[in-house]
Amino acid sequence: SNGKVYTVAAGKSEAYKEWAAAFRSVSNKLSFMSKEYNAEGVTTVTPKNDQYIFMDSDFNAKFDVNVLASAFNMEKADFMGRLKLIDDFTTFDNDRFSEIMNGSDMIEPITETELEGMSAVHAIIVDREWFQIYDNNNKFTEDYVAAGMYWNYFYNVWKTVSVSPFSNIVAFIADIDDGITIPTSIEMVISNIEDYEEGKIFTLEMRKNLGDARHVQTEALTKKGVAVHPYGAYIVPDGAFTDNMPILVKYGVGSVNANYTGAITPEQLTTIGTIITLTKQV
Repeated sequence: SNGKVYTVAAGKSEAYKEWAAAFRSVSNKLSFMSKEYNAEGVTTVTPKNDQYIFMDSDFNAKFDVNVLASAFNMEKADFMGRLKLIDDFTTFDNDRFSEIMNGSDMIEPITETELEGMSAVHAIIVDREWFQIYDNNNKFTEDYVAAGMYWNYFYNVWKTVSVSPFSNIVAFIADIDDGITIPTSIEMVISNIEDYEEGKIFTLEMRKNLGDARHVQTEALTKKGVAVHPYGAYIVPDGAFTDNMPILVKYGVGSVNANYTGAITPEQLTTIGTIITLTKQV
C-alpha cells in the first residue's frame, strides 16, 4: 500500500541521531491533519496513541529504549506497548504462508526480489487502523455419526485480512543507493473502471508494492484532455484514444527511483483485474 518513504543517512558517526530525529519529525507530523501519508491521499490524522512502530531486532538493539521513547515523544511504558519487534524485513516463511494461500484466491507468495527491496527498511510507523481484519463467519457446528454413535464437531472461522488505503503509514529507509535495487519492470492492475457518456474513469494500482509509485501527467495525455492523479486515477474523455494510451509512472525505493513506461489498449480497459506491465526506462 502506498504511503510515505523517509530516507535517512547511513554510515555516518551521527547516523543514529539522524534516525532519532527522523522518528520524532514523522511522529509529530502524523499528529496533524495531512493527506501526504496514505495511499488515497485523503486528509486524515494519526494521534500519538494510535501510532504503532515496527522495527527489526538488530536495528532496535542499537538504540537505548529511553532514546527511542523520547524520539517518539512517548513515555517509556507507552512506547513499549506500541513497539512491535520483528526478526527482519528480508525473510519470509512462504512454506507456512502457503497454508493461508491455499484458502484464498487473492494472495500470492512473497518473492526474493520483493524481499531484497526491503533490505534498507529498518522501521515502519502505521496507524492502528491501517490493518483491517474482519470476521466474516465464526460458527461452531456438530454432526452425529449414527454408525459409531459419536459426534463430529466443526469450527469454521472465515476472515478478511486487508489494509486500509485511507490510513497513514511511513517507512524509514537507509539512504544507501548501492544497497537498494529496483526492478526492470513493474506490474499495475486495473482495479476499477467506470463508464460514462462523456468518457471513462479507471484506476491503476501496484500489483506488488515495495516502494513509492507516482503517476505522471504527461504532455501527450494533457493534449488529449486526460487527467491523471498521482495515485493512479485516470479520467479519459470519450474518443481521446482509439489506440494505445501511454502511461508514465515514477517508481522508487528510498532515493533510488526510475521512470517506467507502458501502454493500455482499449480492449484492456474493459476488464477489471487486467495486468499492465511497465518497463524501466534506460
